[in-house]
Amino acid sequence: MIFRHMGLRPNIVWIGHIPVLLYVQWLAFLPLAGTAGAFLSRRGGGGFATRLRSALFPAMTICGLVCLGLMWMATTDRLDRPRWLYVVLVLFNSVVLPSIALLTGAAPFLNKPRQQG
Repeated sequence: MIFRHMGLRPNIVWIGHIPVLLYVQWLAFLPLAGTAGAFLSRRGGGGFATRLRSALFPAMTICGLVCLGLMWMATTDRLDRPRWLYVVLVLFNSVVLPSIALLTGAAPFLNKPRQQG
C-alpha cells in the first residue's frame, strides 16, 4: 500500500492464468538494504549468523506479516476455499525473491569478520 501511495506501480507478470505483481523498484533497492545490514553487523563484530539475520531481517518481517495475515484469514473464515497456489505465490513474491535480493547485497560481508588492527 505504501508503494501505491508513493505512485509506484507493480509490474504484472503472468504465470499461466495467474497474475503476479512484482515491485521492481523495491526489489532493486533490497540489495542495498542487505549490504547495509550485513556491513553494520560485521562492523559491530557480529558472527556469520548475526550478519545473515541482519541482512535478511526485512524478508523475515514480511514473512511474519504474511503468516499473521493467513492466520487471521483462517480464523475469520475468509480462507474458506484455500487457494494454495496463491499462498505459495505470495510467499515466493514477498519472501523468496526479497531474500535473494537481500543476500545478493549482503554476500560480500558474510565472509570472515574484518580483522581489528
